[in-house]
Amino acid sequence: MLDSSGQGYYTYAVLVISPLKGDGMAIKKRTSVLLDKALLNRARRLLRVSTNTQAIARALAEAVTNREIDTALTNLLRKGRGRFVDVYR
Repeated sequence: MLDSSGQGYYTYAVLVISPLKGDGMAIKKRTSVLLDKALLNRARRLLRVSTNTQAIARALAEAVTNREIDTALTNLLRKGRGRFVDVYR
């Protein structure tokens, strides 16, 4: 399926699972997004999952985790508590 610009993007209905809310229930949201098919297939292969939904949910979870780690490290450096040493010298 081609989008209006003629590029090869495909529409996928995606079930995104967000973290647990206060009462312990997971919130799910169904949405449609335009994704590059080659990139989605690459993500499925690299993340070792079998469905598009699993690939997207896993990629989102990893992106959030990476951002949280980056923020935590930045905060440590700003407060002067993080003194990192190059161990490969």
